[in-house]
Amino acid sequence: MVETNEQQPSGFLSRLPYYSLIALIASLGFIQVGYPIFGKNAVITDILFLVTAAVWVIAIISRQIELHWDRSYWAVLAFVSALGISLAFA
Repeated sequence: MVETNEQQPSGFLSRLPYYSLIALIASLGFIQVGYPIFGKNAVITDILFLVTAAVWVIAIISRQIELHWDRSYWAVLAFVSALGISLAFA
């Protein structure tokens, strides 16, 4: 076994983003029933998406988790940029 000097974050906030992502993915397989919230119908998956995004942002800002840049992220960035442009002109 190789020992390293790097200390892994062990707080609950370092594991919560992964658990929320698993819950979000698992919710995609269930029937999407709309619940009225502020006069609009929202499904559980939409709510879990917002919670998951918020938890990931909080964990990154508090340095509980660290993202490592990969070349494949350029495709994701291009997709998100195209969605933003489409939203602006819709």
